Amino acid sequence: MFHYFYAQNLTAFAIILLGASFCLTIFHTVLRSHKAERIFISLCTASYIALIIYATLFSREKSETAHGYSLIPFITYYKAETENVEFYREAFMNVALFFPLGCFAYCFDIKGRKKRTVPIISALIFSSIIEILQYAFNLGYAEVDDVIHNTAGVIIGILACTLTEKILKEAKYILYDNK
Repeated sequence: MFHYFYAQNLTAFAIILLGASFCLTIFHTVLRSHKAERIFISLCTASYIALIIYATLFSREKSETAHGYSLIPFITYYKAETENVEFYREAFMNVALFFPLGCFAYCFDIKGRKKRTVPIISALIFSSIIEILQYAFNLGYAEVDDVIHNTAGVIIGILACTLTEKILKEAKYILYDNK
């Protein structure tokens, strides 16, 4: 199932992700602080976390050949330049995997600086735990780059929703308040 998404055109995949974040931000803006919205976002977040756990841990088979670790930050880009450009796709897909979590985190009513720092630190810890478990159970190659890309996905998701909300507020001002 996940190989289907991995094989898709990266531009189309990015447009779909941004479109989904736009729709989620509109939903959040319309139903802000409504109980139904909080329940929906909580269910989406829990379901997506379960999906990530399944995709990164339970859908993989134990492998002695794909076992190891890399603690060198950004080695993926070196490998993409020297070995195989497919490493760029891998980096993008790691960002894309956690992008929705950033969008969901944006919708929670966390105030002030915590609105951004709590989800980012949580993503860093969650991604690190996944990489440690992959290494411990021989389920893949654990890389610090995956943690960096996953955390970047959350940051980009938060930023995309923040930007979308600002655009929506400006459009509302232009359409309704500036007459």
